[in-house]
Amino acid sequence: MTPVLYAAIAIGAVALVFLWRRGGGAGVGRLVDEAVAKGDAEPVLAAAAKLSHEVRSRFFQQAISILWEGWHRPLAVQVIKAFAEAHASEKICQFWLKQAQEVEPLEVQKRLGPDFLKAHYRPEVAACCGKTSS
Repeated sequence: MTPVLYAAIAIGAVALVFLWRRGGGAGVGRLVDEAVAKGDAEPVLAAAAKLSHEVRSRFFQQAISILWEGWHRPLAVQVIKAFAEAHASEKICQFWLKQAQEVEPLEVQKRLGPDFLKAHYRPEVAACCGKTSS
């Protein structure tokens, strides 16, 4: 193969990784954009409700990451709540609950509240978690 073909393959691979990270393959990015435009996480939550348990977890993770990194923290907290309701036993979910409490305590207080946190948050698990935890 020629160097030009190798370069084209490499560029294509990078583009696919970018689209996957943004959620383009599964439509996560499009749904997040819709949620941001509406100011409500409903499009993301409605789509998540239709997914299997395993797929839903990854979907939530992608949506939360996109919202969080895009500074749409109130929407991210809405999605974190739904994530915790369905996947509280996952370390990554505990990471996001901890992250939200540390960075957006007023939003967490408003959207989640102490009863929700008591039922879903495990500080002992969250203490050993990072964003890449499973």
